[in-house]
Amino acid sequence: IVDDSVFNELNKQSLVKSEVLSINIENTLDSEELSEELINYANDNNIYSSIYYNDFMGHSKTQGVLLFSAFFAGIVFLITTGCVIYFKMITEAENDKEKYDILRKIGFREIVIKKAIRKQVFIMFMLPLLIGTVHALFALSTFSQLLTTNFKIPIFINIVSYSAIYFIYYLLTVNYYNKICVKSKYSRVIQ
Repeated sequence: IVDDSVFNELNKQSLVKSEVLSINIENTLDSEELSEELINYANDNNIYSSIYYNDFMGHSKTQGVLLFSAFFAGIVFLITTGCVIYFKMITEAENDKEKYDILRKIGFREIVIKKAIRKQVFIMFMLPLLIGTVHALFALSTFSQLLTTNFKIPIFINIVSYSAIYFIYYLLTVNYYNKICVKSKYSRVIQ
């Protein structure tokens, strides 16, 4: 937008002129039909057009694919990590049977031993979950700033679902660890 005198001066020069038509509407997300009509008109008249609705929908689809890919990769890594920790803890349980039998021999009750097992397994599962959650929060906050999109709800859903899966692994591991260490053939002989 310039003064009329400046426009008239520029108009005398042999510059390439173009017209810009801007249409502001309310409820832009409900403008699919209007967008299609404008695109058809622009294509029929060889006019360049940029439609908010189409840009927004394309952006949303791209974000959806990225979020799904990230969620899927996260689930695969989570399951893999959970399995690795689970099998590591089961291997340790086989090696720790005698240690827990010694604790039982010197007078520790089964409740105290089970509490120690729960704490040991808790640390092994929650430390990677905590570090992974902090890393994901920083990475996703940077990613959301890059895309200028708010990812608070997907982040919350992922953290809750990942925590639930880790908690299930934790319970399975504690249960199996107790079967091996507390209810082993050695503990029955001692009692």
